Amino acid sequence: MSTETRGESSGPEGAFAGSGAAQPSLLRITAVIAALYALFHLYTAAFGNFDNLIQRSLHVCFALTLVFLAPREGRRWPGLPEITLTLVSVAATAWLILSYDRFMSRATLTPLDIWLGAGLIIAVVEGVRRVIGLSFALLAVVALAYAWLGPHIPMPFAHRGFTVTQIVNQLYSTDLGLWGTTTGVTATVVAVFILFGAVLLETGGAAKFMDVSLLLAGRTTGGPAKVATIASSLFGSVSGSAVANVAVTGNFTIPMMRTLGYNRNFAGAVEATASTGGQLMPPLMGAGAFIMAELLGIPYADVMIAAAIPAFLFYLGVFVAIHQSCKVQGYGAVPREQIPILAKAFAPRETLPLIAALGVVIYILLSGGSAQRAGALGTATAALAYLAGDPTMAGLKTRSATLLKALVIAGRGIVMVAVLAAAAQILIGVIGMTGFGVRFTRVLLAVSSDSMLLALLIAMVVALVLGMGMPTTGAYLISASVLAPALIQLGAPDLAAHLFVFYFAILSAITPPVCAGVFVAAGIAGGDWVRTAWISCRIGLVAFIIPFMFVSAPGLLMQGSEADIWRHGLIATVGVVALASGVMGNFVLRNRIWESVLLVPGAIALIHADWRSDLLGGGLIALVLASQLLRLLREPAQAAEAPEAADTPEAADTPGA
Repeated sequence: MSTETRGESSGPEGAFAGSGAAQPSLLRITAVIAALYALFHLYTAAFGNFDNLIQRSLHVCFALTLVFLAPREGRRWPGLPEITLTLVSVAATAWLILSYDRFMSRATLTPLDIWLGAGLIIAVVEGVRRVIGLSFALLAVVALAYAWLGPHIPMPFAHRGFTVTQIVNQLYSTDLGLWGTTTGVTATVVAVFILFGAVLLETGGAAKFMDVSLLLAGRTTGGPAKVATIASSLFGSVSGSAVANVAVTGNFTIPMMRTLGYNRNFAGAVEATASTGGQLMPPLMGAGAFIMAELLGIPYADVMIAAAIPAFLFYLGVFVAIHQSCKVQGYGAVPREQIPILAKAFAPRETLPLIAALGVVIYILLSGGSAQRAGALGTATAALAYLAGDPTMAGLKTRSATLLKALVIAGRGIVMVAVLAAAAQILIGVIGMTGFGVRFTRVLLAVSSDSMLLALLIAMVVALVLGMGMPTTGAYLISASVLAPALIQLGAPDLAAHLFVFYFAILSAITPPVCAGVFVAAGIAGGDWVRTAWISCRIGLVAFIIPFMFVSAPGLLMQGSEADIWRHGLIATVGVVALASGVMGNFVLRNRIWESVLLVPGAIALIHADWRSDLLGGGLIALVLASQLLRLLREPAQAAEAPEAADTPEAADTPGA
């Protein structure tokens, strides 16, 4: 579900876009393969998966075939390297299936096994380079070199070393390598939800999300920016991709903000920040969340429920930050004529597929059903409801063509996560073979001196760095392998530790210097990406605080007594509003300097779940609130005054410049 960085910049079709010179017949061939790829996952979701190695190897083989046959700029047909890599991928997969019983008996590998396994590993590394970029491919190569050169690595990371045969055996013929848990989740749950999202959005879901956003927030202060926030949260919960989210919703919301005089950098920052939070938004949180559930051995519904309050806090903070900033800068609402009419926006024929499909998915997940079954039934519900919306022959023909297009888009969308998962399993397999994870945990514990706060800060920095230029899923997988165990050993709950690194892997999309979401948003807005990134970090500052809050206050993850959940939730809500208001310079009224100075530390004091820090933070916030209410009573005219000249960074550029 996540399609980021290099593949993501092109939108849902990733490496398949931008090939105008390609042979039309090649485009048709890859479209057919993509549609069959999507149908393969729908079939197995409905009628049962194949044995692990078979299901997962076919999943990766389809993806590699599409990667290497994908049209390239300036080429009408694949070259010799692409054809060779395709044949190697197909041959290695076919041989794995034919040799399944022998591999399961852990028989000694033959030379042919070694050659085909090594060829497939090379194909996966090259495939991830083409789809995602050089960074992840280099990580895979470094991992393989680390496994081979173990005795020559400096302490404390040295190990006994492994031969090429041992490495290939681990990665190719067992489910501890390429065919491990990550590939398994993408080959079942993630793939079917990518198909679900494609069907939902192609059948009108994207337009409905925009209509809902306009109706809810369009007429308020800073309406266009709030529309971007709501639309991005809704779309992102289905797409699971920050940059794809920016590309889709941003092409509507950013021009709308610019037309109404919003500064280009501010407009891009709003969209980038709001889109980033989509992967935190239940019910569908992207590939990483499904993988998290599998790694923790818990139902996906538990992850979804635990993420609900943090997601609310994230969007509350973004919403308040946008509202306060728009008040300071005097940005207005969406013109009435651009607000959809309620009756037309929610005509039953157009909204039934969306409501029915999401209802089926949420019901199955919350009632304890499997995520894969929920995705399959949700997809079927959306497709049937869409076809039923126009039962005429012409209507069925047109709508069937739309569903076929959704299949192709889904098949191509699955490619990125499939190749990424296989490449990530190279790293995970090597970590398991060499004991690197245990060694890294010892080092982190030693550096942090058993301090939870210091360990969390180190984990935050590492997760942000890993996520720069890398898809969220890949960054989360590596972080979960080497960072989460250390946090758990220091006393963090398992789910909180994994969600902590997951959050910061996601937030890398707006964190300089490599911030893919900001790059795309700034490109659409025509703004400066450095200023856009700075404003994005200010708008989304609360998101960098929330993970620290739920590690110390499990009630924010719906864990503990009902009283604890309510208490922690209310305290966190106050802290989020205060932090956003302090950073943006407006609370009840425009802040004086000392008021902003008190609001920010007051909010931060509420992070730690301790009555003394809560009392301190609440007192500072109450002091600022009392000051502003007294000013409001003494100077009621101030509330009606025109906004002062904005001193925020986004105002440095004149809107429309």
